[in-house]
Amino acid sequence: MTILAKKRGLLGFTATVLFENRAMLHLFEKLDVDIEKRFSSGMFELVMVFK
Repeated sequence: MTILAKKRGLLGFTATVLFENRAMLHLFEKLDVDIEKRFSSGMFELVMVFK
């Protein structure tokens, strides 16, 4: 998905992930992107910028 997004000119993604969804958080951490995490109301907002 990131390859297609880069080809289309996107600079990154933003995702909202529940605190309990450890599998999805782990998946995002494995990506080759810089991730800024913010936690609020039981959810993480992840801002990913492509390299």
